[in-house]
Amino acid sequence: MATSLYPFTTTWTGAGDGTNWSDPANWSNGVPLPSAPATDASQDIATIDNSVDTAPFGLVIAGSQSAGEIDLNVTDPASGPAVSLTGTLNMSTNVQPTGSGFGHINLTSGTFEIDGGTLEGAEVTEKGGTLTFGGASPITLGGDIIDGNVAIDNGVTVVMAASNGAVFDGVGGYGTATDVTISGGATLSTVGSISAAKSMCRLAAPCRSMAARCTAGAAAARSLPTAARLMSRTASPSVPITFSRAR
Repeated sequence: MATSLYPFTTTWTGAGDGTNWSDPANWSNGVPLPSAPATDASQDIATIDNSVDTAPFGLVIAGSQSAGEIDLNVTDPASGPAVSLTGTLNMSTNVQPTGSGFGHINLTSGTFEIDGGTLEGAEVTEKGGTLTFGGASPITLGGDIIDGNVAIDNGVTVVMAASNGAVFDGVGGYGTATDVTISGGATLSTVGSISAAKSMCRLAAPCRSMAARCTAGAAAARSLPTAARLMSRTASPSVPITFSRAR
């Protein structure tokens, strides 16, 4: 069983049912702890690799789960992604009335797929691994930072939560360039905000993008395919974002 003390570390073994995040027997030190009390993400680390469970596996995060840091370094199974988020994963750390810190998802190798789930309070960094969006909708991002290129396709609907939304950056972190590609009938629906420093937002027909607030520069250029719809209201005089046809 896991202890209730920080720092806390646990590694995926797959020794239980071999699939579910919530099965304590699948972890070397039990299921990752709720990250809220941790001072920072490095105090609560879940390692998902092939060091113990050496064959490619598919891990499912269902229900309501938490962690401060997830380090993914795996080989995807032939049947799909190594990790599939179908429930809610809250990565917020050091939660206080004045705010909270970000947890970290470090993708060194393998695929972390959000498949109809909700990701909250996470900074996702693609270091060779990949963040994808599955076919189940809606997918909700709530107060997340995505460091790396993002493709929204397969007809999914990605919703930015009203209170916080998401920031898209390059793998170099805040302010570095990235591509956000929306295609294949997908929808990017933002009741919250999108902040995209030095990003190219590419919209490929047919798709729909309804950006209630795109915080990316007061003079954003817009060049959209006929079948795409964008409603954008920019406010922040930061780095402009360019909306253009995918190519």
